[in-house]
Amino acid sequence: MIVCFCKTASNRDIASAISEGAHTVDQIGDHCGAGTGCGSCREFIAGMIEEAGASCPGKGRCYECPRSSGKPNEPHLDHPSRHAA
Repeated sequence: MIVCFCKTASNRDIASAISEGAHTVDQIGDHCGAGTGCGSCREFIAGMIEEAGASCPGKGRCYECPRSSGKPNEPHLDHPSRHAA
């Protein structure tokens, strides 16, 4: 199913980005372009991230997250496979 018509990005493109470590809408946009056009799909993309359990309290900046080691580009202490920056 096409989620982002501006960039012709599908739910599979977005799921792929999530499985590769994206956990913000902006990171999805960096991966496949989705959400970088008119923005009408951003809420749906955010829902996909939440549904996948990949949302990040640090908004992709793990070093700012209270669960992180405090070092840039290091994973969260409790989810090292999912939260690497």
